[in-house]
Amino acid sequence: MYRREIRCKGCTQQLPNLKRLGLDNSDKIDILGLNYGDKPSSIETYLSKHHIKWKNGLANEEIMEVLRIDGFPNYLLLDPTGTIIIMKGTIEEIEKRL
Repeated sequence: MYRREIRCKGCTQQLPNLKRLGLDNSDKIDILGLNYGDKPSSIETYLSKHHIKWKNGLANEEIMEVLRIDGFPNYLLLDPTGTIIIMKGTIEEIEKRL
């Protein structure tokens, strides 16, 4: 049986940088991945294949709209109270703010 894998090339290209950011700042941040438009089985395959250990969830239309996500990868930085510090930032911008 053919199982479609997530095909977000930009997300996959940024994985090494995101993993490094998480490791280098493990005492300062928690990473949460949001997936949109993919089947749960495809997401599980992708997470396993790429050894992604951080929490992941499913985004719906409402979440996409509230967070103004119009493409992936998309990075946000929130403070401990949930206030958005950086919206639509880069990994490098987030790293500088930490």
